[in-house]
Amino acid sequence: MKPQAFTRTELLIALAVVALLGAILFPVIQIRKNGQLLASCESRERQISSALSQYVQDNDQTYPWSYNMAEGAQNWHVLILPYAKGSTKPGADFTCPSANTSAFSYSANGQVICLLDQEHKTPSRGCYGSVVKTSRVANPRETVLLADALLGAAPDSTLQPPARRSAGEFAYPHPASVKDHTDDKGWEPDWFGIPYNNHQISWRHSGGANVLYCDGHSKYTKPGDLKDANWDVRCWYGQACEGSPNSPVYPAPDGTCGGQSPIDCQ
Repeated sequence: MKPQAFTRTELLIALAVVALLGAILFPVIQIRKNGQLLASCESRERQISSALSQYVQDNDQTYPWSYNMAEGAQNWHVLILPYAKGSTKPGADFTCPSANTSAFSYSANGQVICLLDQEHKTPSRGCYGSVVKTSRVANPRETVLLADALLGAAPDSTLQPPARRSAGEFAYPHPASVKDHTDDKGWEPDWFGIPYNNHQISWRHSGGANVLYCDGHSKYTKPGDLKDANWDVRCWYGQACEGSPNSPVYPAPDGTCGGQSPIDCQ
């Protein structure tokens, strides 16, 4: 008996069923993938937290500097490298799997991890003359240590598009906590006119970011959830940050940013 071919109507019905199943399953698969990337990113932040904790214990309860020429131009992620399990060079464990870069994709709270050595400390730079001891952080559970970051391009870069720089600290005195700069590929203003001061939070995990706090716990955060108090360790409204008297004044709330400093909304 000769097999009976599908009618045009049956083929259309079959295609419609396949399309419907695809429409149902694709978001589920995408959500699962995003969840896995978020979990992987959080895991890497915890590894960094563990390495930082060991570094602090071995260095008189003092956080590392973000950059110091006098010590061989090392960054904080290089300083903690010996404590990062499985790492042999900056990269891999220091890169968020959701980031569109192979470079280090986390930045630190500049009020906790930031030191530009005296040789290169000028009025145009926003870092401090000292590093921070853990005792300076009054509320470690609520104080940001590091988070997913959008890294600005090097001002002297000749690459097109500009290359992303390695991580250091977030913008002075802290990055925008409301505006989403994740897709601002060409975004490169230097905050307050301070060169290199352009590291921003990247809300790359379905509109949120992983934030690691000074007590070691990590939390998924949405734009607007972080407040000035989550950053401020040595900066206060209406004055230059402690240890950086030549840096610009930290602007106080003026009613334009939900009760927070207007820099949070830039």
